[in-house]
Amino acid sequence: KTKTGSFSIMGQDHSEYPSDPIMNETQSIYIKTSNLFEIIDFTKNSTSKDELKPALQGVLLKIDEKSIVGVSTDGHRLSRIIIENEGLENQEQEIIIPTKFLILLTSFVNKKENAEIEISKNHMSLSYKNTTIYSRIIKDNYPDYEKVIPLDNNKTLTTNKRDLINAIRRVSIFSNRSTKQITLDIGNQKTTISTEDSEQAAKGAETIDSQFNNIDKLKIGFNSMFILEALNSIKNEQITMFLNGSLNAAILSETSPDKKMDKLVLLMPIRLND
Repeated sequence: KTKTGSFSIMGQDHSEYPSDPIMNETQSIYIKTSNLFEIIDFTKNSTSKDELKPALQGVLLKIDEKSIVGVSTDGHRLSRIIIENEGLENQEQEIIIPTKFLILLTSFVNKKENAEIEISKNHMSLSYKNTTIYSRIIKDNYPDYEKVIPLDNNKTLTTNKRDLINAIRRVSIFSNRSTKQITLDIGNQKTTISTEDSEQAAKGAETIDSQFNNIDKLKIGFNSMFILEALNSIKNEQITMFLNGSLNAAILSETSPDKKMDKLVLLMPIRLND
């Protein structure tokens, strides 16, 4: 009620509200929140939104005494990050954590402290100060991601990351709205980024300086949004893209100066019409 009126809304009995999950026989994972934030930031864009593939809707977290591995993929791209597990004793653990839960953590956990994640058979929780967040664990088999990471990509494209990002952003404005396809035409000293949308009679092209260690040119297509997200996840000013052919997955990677963190992004190409 207010001074000028009254309003009513429908409610439900409080007993119908879901009770807290029962956490029996729990195990704990200890992780630096700065490392957890790094994993979340690096993997969140590559998770799938396809409800028919529940395992891909989360991030695979593998922890042992030596390292923490975070993996996400939607079938078109894959992100993998390996961080050295410093001074925190953990039993071997492998779980798939829903993306929503991970993103929620970043809004209320202090980045400077350590986090303890409790895991039961079907649920997990993280407590911080006077708040506890519960989540279901995705109970599904994660695909063997290591099999899809190519080991023979020996063609390297090296260029300034900011130049490549800016060129892709400008050119992609003219790309097809559904495919978002752009093409990299890679030569020895130059790379041309181009696109064409026959439906809108639009096209664009831009050339940047680059180095390619192969005599023959290589033309490869990508979803512009996917390659921009991949490039932005790599912090190096100079990026190196490891390639093989126009139909083979491309690899971007980065190792921290202290060798304690290793990042890898895999991008599947789009088949070109020509």
